[in-house]
Amino acid sequence: FRPLLPATTYFRPLVLLSFVAQFKAFGDGAFGGHLINLILHLINVCLVYFLVERVLSLNYSSSKAVQIYAVMAALVYGLHPAMVEPVAWISGRFDLMVTTFSLLAMALFLYPKTWRRDIGIATIFFLAGLCKEQAFILPGVLVLLSCALDGSDVPGWQRLKSAIVCERGLLVILGISLIALLWVRHMLMGRVGHVDMTVWKKLGGLAHFAFVGWTILFYLKAVINPFSGISPQHPFDLELLQGGGLVVGGCVTVISVFVILNFLLGGRKVVLPFVVLLLALLPVLNIVPLTIAGNIGHERYDRLEKIGWTCAFCFRGLDNSLLFEGGD
Repeated sequence: FRPLLPATTYFRPLVLLSFVAQFKAFGDGAFGGHLINLILHLINVCLVYFLVERVLSLNYSSSKAVQIYAVMAALVYGLHPAMVEPVAWISGRFDLMVTTFSLLAMALFLYPKTWRRDIGIATIFFLAGLCKEQAFILPGVLVLLSCALDGSDVPGWQRLKSAIVCERGLLVILGISLIALLWVRHMLMGRVGHVDMTVWKKLGGLAHFAFVGWTILFYLKAVINPFSGISPQHPFDLELLQGGGLVVGGCVTVISVFVILNFLLGGRKVVLPFVVLLLALLPVLNIVPLTIAGNIGHERYDRLEKIGWTCAFCFRGLDNSLLFEGGD
């Protein structure tokens, strides 16, 4: 019930409890840890398959095509090179477990709306929040999933409004769960969040705006070309946020904002997967700098939740073409 790192608010007691259970069952050797991580990853692969299959079966009549694309999504998620770290690195279980609970909540969301479903999702959300802070964006992901299932061609903001109204009961319960999580964190740590002040003091105005863009580029690169820089360390020299570096980072941020506006105002479903991607990356985009040892990011933060969640949206968001855009 204490922060994982000094001067942070990383609160992940459920995963730490799993390590206690692991040591009790297997001792302090590596075998048990690797076995549990692999099992969790395989569970997540199965959940990705179920999500894609379920989403497509709600909208398309060709069961063969549905099965093919569901298998493709599961294979991309399960075998993508950027997946290596949390599966092979025992202490990467934080990502695996929050992904398991998040995907379970999404799977349950696809069932008919009842109070039991809503309570179940809120409970799973609370457990996910005890694994990793990434879980806090799950309510937004569920709203976007509801938008993806909406077959209308109205602008995105209208679909968002409709989804929020339709799922207002669930969102209220999720809000209560979120407040409970934040209260527990505050009670046990004395605060809810933290900021990397070393980085914060060096940023300002356009430099901060560009830093967010460079962070987006970092995670896109990890997905598209994962072998270019797989390493535990990814230092970023903030002095690069000048001249050309400032322009490049700023342009990426502007394009990202444009994608969001395109969905909200234009309603094109083809951009919905990228909106989901940006939402999934939101906690680690350095809008509030949370860098560790000067690293701009880490591979494990961009893949598990993001690739898994986005796979279903990639298929659903491209209308009847069922084209797969690969990875995130």
